[in-house]
Amino acid sequence: MNIGFRGVDISPDDTKIIFAHSTQKQNAIYEMNVADKKIKKLIKAEKNTVYVNPKYSPDGKNIVFIKYNSNDVTKSILYKAKSDGTNITQLTDGNTLITEGDFSINNEQIVFCKANEYSKNSPIGLRSAHQFDIYSINTDKKNISRLTSLNAYGLNHLSVLDSSFIFRLEAGQKGGMYQISKQTPDKLEKLIPSNNPRKDESLYYAPTYSQKFRTFVFTAPYEIYSMDSNNFKAVLIYDSKGSVDISEIKLFNELPTILFTKLGEDNFYFLSIYGGESKKIEVNINNYQK
Repeated sequence: MNIGFRGVDISPDDTKIIFAHSTQKQNAIYEMNVADKKIKKLIKAEKNTVYVNPKYSPDGKNIVFIKYNSNDVTKSILYKAKSDGTNITQLTDGNTLITEGDFSINNEQIVFCKANEYSKNSPIGLRSAHQFDIYSINTDKKNISRLTSLNAYGLNHLSVLDSSFIFRLEAGQKGGMYQISKQTPDKLEKLIPSNNPRKDESLYYAPTYSQKFRTFVFTAPYEIYSMDSNNFKAVLIYDSKGSVDISEIKLFNELPTILFTKLGEDNFYFLSIYGGESKKIEVNINNYQK
């Protein structure tokens, strides 16, 4: 089981941070109050299970997250719950691999990434997930609809915008950041910075977007960039200079601020979308309110 953060999100009013975290002894979903940095455990995983990728609904009343069997990742289940960790509801049957989910803008559906195949590419290869697509499920009736026909090798960091989805597509040299219109889901649009600072668009990861500031934020190995949605010019705002790579990244909703984490660290970092010095907050996972 991977150790550390397993997904991070920020409440719509920017007052709370929800995150999944794993140690050798336990996995759970926690909540941190942004103002006083106090941590509360919301949902503790059962034995041999792991919770990942919690996300808030647009109204902040609910969360969605993934639960999977630590011995068999293909047995994953999509859940929703109240944002305080109560009223947990299972949405899918657990017979497929689901990696992450996000609420629709109207709070009535959950959009999620699901693999249609879990197999080896070659006789000596390791088993892995393939043929990813985007699906939706109604939070009440639980009717599942397939929204895309990508059959992608990998698809992650899904975000739901007003009229489109943005995500990272794993496709070798053709990989990178992509956008799909909800009206034309069969048409892929690659998100490439006009100045292409890394000169290789397959190196761009974790796209996220601030509607208020009309700015994209994304990562490249050891770096964070912001990109104006008008001219698509990318600006380097953080560089770890090859020391520690970025693992999680999220945008605040009302503030021009980024939350990010680094691999192997139990810290939150806060950074302006315009750059400057980052602020580190230590996340003491053992010091939480019961």
